[in-house]
Amino acid sequence: MSRPAERITRTVSGLLGEAIETIAETSDTPELDARVLLQALLKRDHAWLIAHGGEGVDDAVIDRYRAWVNRRARSEPVAYIIERKSFWNHELKVTPDVLVPRPETEILVERALARVPLSEAVHVADLGTGSGAIALAIAEERPLCHVVATDASRAALKIAEQNKGRTGLRNISFCHGDWYEPLGDDRFTVIVCNPPYVPHSHYEAALAYEPVDALFSGARGLDALRKVISEAPAHLEPGGWLLVEHGFDQAEEVRVMFRDAGFEYSQTTADY
Repeated sequence: MSRPAERITRTVSGLLGEAIETIAETSDTPELDARVLLQALLKRDHAWLIAHGGEGVDDAVIDRYRAWVNRRARSEPVAYIIERKSFWNHELKVTPDVLVPRPETEILVERALARVPLSEAVHVADLGTGSGAIALAIAEERPLCHVVATDASRAALKIAEQNKGRTGLRNISFCHGDWYEPLGDDRFTVIVCNPPYVPHSHYEAALAYEPVDALFSGARGLDALRKVISEAPAHLEPGGWLLVEHGFDQAEEVRVMFRDAGFEYSQTTADY
């Protein structure tokens, strides 16, 4: 016969409380993480968890949930555990082969859309596409444009293709290769890129699960940005735009790179 405490633990609310306690030291959002993990496992929403807090949970579910919670306690991103992440209007598949899309990257999408005409069939490039998050968002919002997305990782492109299949979008194609390499002599109205920009010295446990090549880029985190910016003019149409994401303390150096590459205008936008 189960002890009262054990019966409580085996309820929805009891499991949530146990999970919050387990991951409290390694997560900045233990309550949210515990809830998202259980919602994903039970395929229920937040309201259901509240309404059924006293409901019992099967042993098989308990075991799997605790395994997930233990993975989160080791700083593994929630997105990798449940294998999905919301970005823009899409629920994307993510694995350790791709960077977990960040909410602040939606600002990059917004800035790109402001420069992609809604009524014109322009060409857009997304460099280092990873899960395809940026490219898919632009392709959805600008159905007349065609988006070409590149990545040096075949494993990442496989995930991006799967995400494309989930959306049903047709105005997007993925190409294997490093940055501009697959684009040949093609020119684009807009090029977007969220390159690796974390300095090697900024390594932390929370980043250990994500692909190294998508995060780190030299001692100052500027190597990829320098390459993307310096080679952009050869792939932009006259009056075209390059939009990149960079680190919070890199704005001045990045603006210098734009100037040195011959760009007439540059602007820095702070994220959330």
